[in-house]
Amino acid sequence: MNRCFYRMRHMKKYNKRIGLDRLKYLLNYNSITGIFTWNNSPNIAIKHGRVAGTFNVGGYINIQLDGHMYRAHRLAWLHFYGRWPKHDLDHRDTVRRNNWISNLREATRSQNCINQRMRKDNTSGYKGVSKIRGRYQAVVTLNKKRVFAKTFKTKEEAYAAYCKKAKEFYGEFANLGDKK
Repeated sequence: MNRCFYRMRHMKKYNKRIGLDRLKYLLNYNSITGIFTWNNSPNIAIKHGRVAGTFNVGGYINIQLDGHMYRAHRLAWLHFYGRWPKHDLDHRDTVRRNNWISNLREATRSQNCINQRMRKDNTSGYKGVSKIRGRYQAVVTLNKKRVFAKTFKTKEEAYAAYCKKAKEFYGEFANLGDKK
């Protein structure tokens, strides 16, 4: 099955929007811990005060309300600010289960993609740095285009250059990654 088709078909369940009053009737949200608990149970199997939601394969917390699935971080935004986010929501610390309100910020898709952790297949040990023909290359991309690419003798030099340019181009969304 085509991956895009699969995603589109399964994302339909995320498109319905619950109202703020109904959300607050069903769930309580602690903005410091980021945890939702049940105010009024949708069925007898769920007790009042129990933590709501389950982890999905991608590491996000999903909560089912009135037969529709919602991402907990989007519900947190609605519960706290009284409106749905206009764009994506970005987890500042990149940990998808950390839904406290100070960890969430509105972001465009591009900004959300910029604030990613270092890839697991990274072999240099530094975000934005790869080894090319015995030298280390620092690369910064913006809107799918390379805006900076330069090679250096050491990976530390390349990483320093990446950090400087990433801050320049990405601003507050620059995630410099952690060394391995």
